[in-house]
Amino acid sequence: MDIYMNNYLKNINPTPVRTWSWLGVNDITIDDNLSHIDALDNNVSYQVFHDNDINVKLESMSDDYNALEVLKNIEFRGISEEVNNQLLKSYYSGFYAETEENKRIKDLIRIDYILDREQPVIVDNNGIYARENSEITVVVNYMSRDEFKGTHNGLFRVYGEKGAKINLV
Repeated sequence: MDIYMNNYLKNINPTPVRTWSWLGVNDITIDDNLSHIDALDNNVSYQVFHDNDINVKLESMSDDYNALEVLKNIEFRGISEEVNNQLLKSYYSGFYAETEENKRIKDLIRIDYILDREQPVIVDNNGIYARENSEITVVVNYMSRDEFKGTHNGLFRVYGEKGAKINLV
């Protein structure tokens, strides 16, 4: 891990943000309590950090997950039909997270997408499905190495059943 990433991971958000302080994501430090999983996809540079036993289905977005009724029926409008089609049919990155019914996951899941000269564009299709009376917190960071300016086109579809609580930061 390069010096930039080491410094970045020491303290994600040192400035208190009152609005989100109740999520427990302010002033957190990444330490040995978090597992590190390399990219779920081989096609894009992103990393997933989470506690060892999160009891959440967390996998790369696939055509099977993309076609799930709960995600497929969520209406959205992008800036154009061409962009919408890119997000739904030509994405090459993204994740799918699904909780178990009545499971409240107190630990956060953090996903870092990284743009650089080798990966200047990210097109990601992401889905979160929270079952009845479950809770999940997902923090997603989009960043660049060495102040590289890249391009991002992304979609998040989030669905919660009765009593579910979803925190997406």
